[in-house]
Parts: sequence; C-alpha cells; structure tokens
Amino acid sequence: MKLSSVCIIFVILFISAVVSYPENKQTMVNWSYAHYDQNNQMDWDAKGETAVIRENEIDVLSLELTCYLSPISPTSPSQPAKKEKIIINAAMGSIRQEQQMVSLHNKVIIKKVSEPPDEFDETMQTTLLYVNLADKTFSTDALITINRSDIAIKSKGCKGGLDFANVSFLGNVETVIQGCNSKSISLGAVFSPKPNIDDEELNKTPSVITITSEGPMTIEKINGNPANPPERPNGRAGKISQQISFRNKVTLNSYSRPPNSLPKQTNLRAENLNMLLDRRENPVTKRNNFYLARVSATGNVIVDDSFHRAECFNLTLDDTAGLITLKGRDKSLATITRPLKSNNGQSQAKSDSYINISAQTLKIQTEKDNLLLLGRKEITFSNGSIYNPEPLSPTGLVTPTDTAPPTNPPPETSSQIKITADNDGLVSLRENQIYLENNVRITQIAKALTTSAQLTSEIKCGKLFIGWNPAKNLLEKMRAENNVVVTTNDGKAWCEILEWVPLLSQIYLKSPRQVKILHKNSNIDGDKITITTNPQTAGYVGDWNKIEIENKTNGSIRINPKEKEEPR
Repeated sequence: MKLSSVCIIFVILFISAVVSYPENKQTMVNWSYAHYDQNNQMDWDAKGETAVIRENEIDVLSLELTCYLSPISPTSPSQPAKKEKIIINAAMGSIRQEQQMVSLHNKVIIKKVSEPPDEFDETMQTTLLYVNLADKTFSTDALITINRSDIAIKSKGCKGGLDFANVSFLGNVETVIQGCNSKSISLGAVFSPKPNIDDEELNKTPSVITITSEGPMTIEKINGNPANPPERPNGRAGKISQQISFRNKVTLNSYSRPPNSLPKQTNLRAENLNMLLDRRENPVTKRNNFYLARVSATGNVIVDDSFHRAECFNLTLDDTAGLITLKGRDKSLATITRPLKSNNGQSQAKSDSYINISAQTLKIQTEKDNLLLLGRKEITFSNGSIYNPEPLSPTGLVTPTDTAPPTNPPPETSSQIKITADNDGLVSLRENQIYLENNVRITQIAKALTTSAQLTSEIKCGKLFIGWNPAKNLLEKMRAENNVVVTTNDGKAWCEILEWVPLLSQIYLKSPRQVKILHKNSNIDGDKITITTNPQTAGYVGDWNKIEIENKTNGSIRINPKEKEEPR
C-alpha cells in the first residue's frame, strides 16, 4: 500500500512537471533573429531583451522588429544601403515563425525610416498591432495615430501596407494637413472683385485643412515619374501624389491667414469626399508642400466660406484646371447663395437679404472669372440686394440727367425678384454682369409692410443683362431687350429696351417703333418714356409714381373714360 501511494504521488508530480515545464521551451536574454527570403536576402529581423522560445512561437519583451522594404543580400557588401525600412517597437510581442505573423502589445511605435532621410517619413502609434511579415501588411482595431511633418491622422482601427502606400483607416477618422496650397477650396470666385488668390500670397500662407469622417478613410500613394507621369487633370503631376478618400458624414475645414488680411476659412460637409494631393516645391519657402489638386464631394454637399454658401449633390474643385463644378440631382438644383453682410461683418439671415443662383449645373471658371449656368436655372434677389440705402453713384447702362441718388426714406416693402431662362446663362465676374437669353422671365413679388398688400410685376424679354456691385452685394442696373413686356398690378408696357436703376427709382423704356403703356385708365405711347417709381417702395419695379414722355413730338397721352358704375 505504501509503495502504491508513492507511485501515484510520483506520477502526479511527473505530469505536473511536464505541463509546467514543456520540453520545447527555451528562454534567452538579448535575443536576436534575422529572416531571409528564398533568394537568401534579408527580409526582416527582430531583437529583444528577453525571448521565450517555443516550437512555433516566440514571446519577446521590448521587441524591436525591422522590415526591409527592399531586401538586400548579406553576401554583397557593395550594394547600396537600404533605402526604406520599417522599425516597430513594442513592450511585448509574439512571433509565429512559420506563418510569419507578429502581434505587438502595449505601447507600439511604428517608424518609416529612409536613407537618406525623408521629411515625409511617417510615425504611427497604437496599443495593439498585427503584422504579416510575408506580405508586409499590418492591421489593428485599436486607436491609432500617424504623425508626419505635413499630416496627422487619428482613427479607430487601421490596415494596410507597411510602406504606407495604401492604408485604410476604419472609422472616426480625423485628419489634419499642414501647409496645403489651393486656390479652389474657396468659392471666392463668385461675385468677388478679385476672386483668385495671388500665387505669391498663396505660397506665403498655405492652409491648414482638417477633415473628419465617421466611416473609413483610405490613402493611396501615387509616385510621380517625370518621364511617365500618372494621368491627372491637365496632365500635371507632382513628385509624389496621394489620393485620399473619406466616407460617411465628412466635414472639411480649410483655414489660412494671409499677411495684412483677414483669415480665410472654408467649411465643407458631404457624405463622401475624395482628394488628390500633389507634392511640389514651394517657390517661396523652398520646402515640399502638398497642393490640393482636386476635391470631389458627393451626397448633400454644403460649402460655406466667408461670403458664400453652396448646396448641391456633387461638387468638384479642380485646381489644376481652374474649375469648380456644382451639380444638382433629379429636381434639386445646385445653388450658390451670397448673403449680405451686416456692419460687424457677420452674415445676415438668408431670408433677410441675399442673392441666390441655382441651376442643374454651375461651373466656376476661376481663371476666366466666369460662372456658367447650365440647364434649368433660377436667380433670386432679395430686398437688400435690390435696394441699398447707402449713398453711392451708380454707373448704370444709361446716364440720367441727375446722377445723384435721391434722398429716399427706407423702403416700406420687402421684395424678391426671381429670374428664369431657357438657354445657358453666364455671370462675368470681370464685368460684374449677368447674361441670360431666350424666354427670360423676371417675376417680382413685394409685400407692403404697412398694409400687408401684395404687389406683383412680371417682365418678359429675349435677353437680360444685370449689373452687379460686388463690393456692396447690390443689383445696380437691369437691361431687358427684345420684345419686352412689363405687367404690373396697375398696368402693362411694351417696348424693345428696358433699363432699370433701382437706386435712382428710374425705369427707361425705349423702342425704335414706339413704346406703349397701359396704366390704370391711361394709354401712353412715345419713342422714349421715363418712369419714376414710388420712393416709399424703393426697389420695386411695379409701383409707378410718375410717367414722362421725353420725345413729345412722337408721343401721346390718352385718358380713357372711367367705366360706368353698375346700378344698385
């Protein structure tokens, strides 16, 4: 019995020893290992303070893993030094040799090192990382940050190649791009005296661009080869380009502060966003900067800058081609709105005072200073953009005898003008003119603030020219041509040319044949007729206060008899 008990105890102790201390376990201090590929070239190496080696797994404390992106042979010492390598440091790591898989834990730092050094080498940091040494890829579900001289990225999860050429960030992404140059990120070409930013100013004050997205973000690096550059708008290529794509509730903020000028800021929101960044030398700083060559946004796109608001389904900002394109979807039009500014520089409410330009497609040619209106279109002027009580000397299409604006009391109406046309339209920013053709219709609806009475007028014509004062955001003049018909609450007019200067409360009607007016109970005709609108309703074209025939030899006034009252 005693012998049997001893045997049992011995067996238990033996099994415990086998379980606790496997035969294939080995511990090493100052451990190192080098791995060679099938061509006997060094592929990667690793080292650590302490390593616990098992049959197919090595656990390492203070692991340093180096992956060579261009393996070299140890038997060829004359070979040039390694151009690029990835060095990964972690507090702990496990290596599966057969699968060439590595898991790294705690404080994990990934550095891209170039020889000679490159100012664009990246550094990543996370708490968990999985590396596939066979195909040089990595992945993590933990929070990861990337820092470089020109870009910083935060994301919940990430995967991609160790060369950082193609990387996907999985969600809740925040990207900050430093020193990025672009003219097109702003809508400043719309109704601005000098829409384009000067090249020298742009190079002195590159923007800081911050982008966030709930969904994934991907980065694809494109190496520019002067002999065979990648295809891009206008055929322009940088030394190195990056295609960056954001998905799901994207926001973009661009900020710069030019010297001796107010800050320039643009905010963009969309469902999806694609960016093409070209890396080129800044001629002023002599440093390599990223140039925002192209931006494409889709899905409920809204853009705000210091003076404008744009809404569309698809927006393309092409800096290399000098073109901004906004497109609507189905019945929804692309829209650009310029609100008036209050005395403190803040935008007033849209319903208060604004100009609104809508079309199926809007194209801003930044180099030519043109805004093209393609397809179905509508232009809206609010009350404040029609009449401005500030004294100014308008340069209208006509030269009235009295060029000084009348001292009018504030208008007692709120007014809105809507313009539609069949043909494509043009806004010339150099001439500060709007051109529309073919079945042009101008509708004005005004409301008297004192009586709540509604005043309506309509102008139909073949051509329309609108003069715009960009400094005051003001409609200065309007010229209608070809079979002009004016309809108001109190009358109707027919002519070939109509010129309206709202600030002077003057309407000029001309015709090579004869101008005809039916106003209340009067018939009026002549070669040229001047209509003075009511100063109490300044900015409303249909409230006629005085009618004058300037060429009385060919004119006439006929008062029609009043209709007899019906017997009671």
